[in-house]
Amino acid sequence: MDPAANDRDRPIPIPSSLFERFMPRIRDLAAFKILLTIYRIVDALDADAPFVSEDEIFADRALSQGVRLVGSNRDSSEEIRRGIEILMAHDAIVRLCVEDGDDESYWLMPKEPANMTRLSIFVRGERPFPYRASRSSAPVRVAVERPNVFRLYEQNIGVLTPLIADQLIEAIELYPERWIEEAIGEAVSLNRRNWRYIQRILERWGTEGRGDETYRRNQGPAGFVDPEKYLRGKYSSLFKRDR
Repeated sequence: MDPAANDRDRPIPIPSSLFERFMPRIRDLAAFKILLTIYRIVDALDADAPFVSEDEIFADRALSQGVRLVGSNRDSSEEIRRGIEILMAHDAIVRLCVEDGDDESYWLMPKEPANMTRLSIFVRGERPFPYRASRSSAPVRVAVERPNVFRLYEQNIGVLTPLIADQLIEAIELYPERWIEEAIGEAVSLNRRNWRYIQRILERWGTEGRGDETYRRNQGPAGFVDPEKYLRGKYSSLFKRDR
């Protein structure tokens, strides 16, 4: 029997937190596939260093095929990048920026208590980061990153409350990240620094398109009507089901 086949059939341990904490919260299928891929790769690593290269995630062929939208000609890397942002926003994973001399690399890690304890050792510099890009003897700087949209909001709009964070997560799931960034930029340029104004910009672009650009994430194949479209917005009360 082929030993490689046995290895492929070997079960991969998944922590209960994935089902208890994240399955009810993470609605985006691409993000969930990315999370499962991270656990698959981590399982093949040394348990003392549960860091997955972000480049490896983007290069994963099965994942790239799995997140590609039906009928879309957009590069799957855009879906993976957006999914990583969603996972970070949900505190499902940690993204690390590792500065090694003139080299900079990015790593992902499931955000679990045991992993965070290991990570603190590398962040404090008590142990060298296990994956180095250079042979320099200079210390490596390991920093934990926040989601890009979170940072942009805090830098340009104001304090990120839990409610605003939830609304930003929903926006990341609905719209391209560049739309959110540019909507924040437009709000700043008009001195309308509040989330409600930014949200209205996104809703308008989502309904009318942005110039000659449209975004059909939730529309599916031609002719498909997304019920979620009618459960949000000013007419949502007409379509709400009694519980």
